[in-house]
Amino acid sequence: PAPIAVNAEAGLLAVAVVAGAPLAPKDVHRPEALRALGEKLARLHALDVDAPRLDLAAASERYARLANGSEPVKLAGEAIRLLASLPLDGKACLCHNDLHPANLIQTPDSGLRLVDWEYAGLADPCFEFAVLAGQNGLAKAELAIALQGYRAAGGRAGLTGDLVTAWISLYHCIQQLWQAATGKRPGRH
Repeated sequence: PAPIAVNAEAGLLAVAVVAGAPLAPKDVHRPEALRALGEKLARLHALDVDAPRLDLAAASERYARLANGSEPVKLAGEAIRLLASLPLDGKACLCHNDLHPANLIQTPDSGLRLVDWEYAGLADPCFEFAVLAGQNGLAKAELAIALQGYRAAGGRAGLTGDLVTAWISLYHCIQQLWQAATGKRPGRH
């Protein structure tokens, strides 16, 4: 959504209302929605922007500190180990990083809009698709449809389902740490 007003000191951002409705969780699994989302992500990842880099290791450590316990510390260590072992797709690009149904708005003109950019930043696109798959419980065949839409719209050819699957465990670690730190469950922002 287009920004209307920003007050960085106060941490406030006002944006235009996006006409439409959030996707229902079941709608994310529809082939046409997966293809459209893949296409949308290809356009997003192609943008040349100056944005902060998403530091998944620092986020893991921060969530563990906020959760304050030995289990979150262990989980953060596991997330950092996973991150160090993961294959990288390449250059970081602008990613949304929070692709659950409430953040996917179906517009009246049948378009798809992404909202809630709180976790956006430069990241490996593998993490973006790991978030999509992990957050929404996508099967491998469903992930493949989203990736087909991504590549058809000019997304990175080397981004494969196997590469993304390797990142899903990292996403789950970070999701569990976020839940422990905030007391929230996925989809309850």
